[in-house]
Amino acid sequence: GYYVVVNTHEKAADVLKENPNIDEFIIHKQSSDIPYEELDEYWNFLGEGFEKVVNLTKTCEGTLIKVEGSPDYFWPKEQRHEECNFNFQDRVMECAGYPDAKGTVPELYFSEHEEFLGKLFMKNRQKKFVILWSLSGSGFHKTYPWSEYVVGEIAMRYKDAEVITVGDDSCRILEWQNPITTNKAGVWTTRQSFLITKYASLVIGADTGLMN
Repeated sequence: GYYVVVNTHEKAADVLKENPNIDEFIIHKQSSDIPYEELDEYWNFLGEGFEKVVNLTKTCEGTLIKVEGSPDYFWPKEQRHEECNFNFQDRVMECAGYPDAKGTVPELYFSEHEEFLGKLFMKNRQKKFVILWSLSGSGFHKTYPWSEYVVGEIAMRYKDAEVITVGDDSCRILEWQNPITTNKAGVWTTRQSFLITKYASLVIGADTGLMN
């Protein structure tokens, strides 16, 4: 029954596009639009105009994932498990105010036009084992350096396989060329890559981004 406004980065807004449960976006083009030390003040000011506020910042990365550079990063394994060993989605739902909504699955929404283009792209690949390969996660360290060699082995063993590489513009330097690979990094939008996860036989990737 609420009129729902989502305050987020433009990349996240693109992911949430077509969601019928969202009425409006407040979009930041850069994550640095609001200085880190001023975020609490900004959120308090923004929240004054709303009946209910749900802030999901650091519900996973920061609380469940201990980031290098923080004191928590050096916790022993036992302490990590006791305080951090939770399902990400369940944790987010709990922080949003729905502790009983365990086991829910995130949803993506696509337009009829997007679905049509996705099916059209896959039409001539119905007899292939299509692997959608995400070359990087959200950070420079979230990548697998031996992807090209693994795909080289796949190419030698399985003639019915096709690998589609995806990622942002910077991922182009990680791409390779061989007969079974189609390069789409920097070509497809995030939404296009997400859509093809519906149709691919297998999805491979680093932490965050496409894998989430």
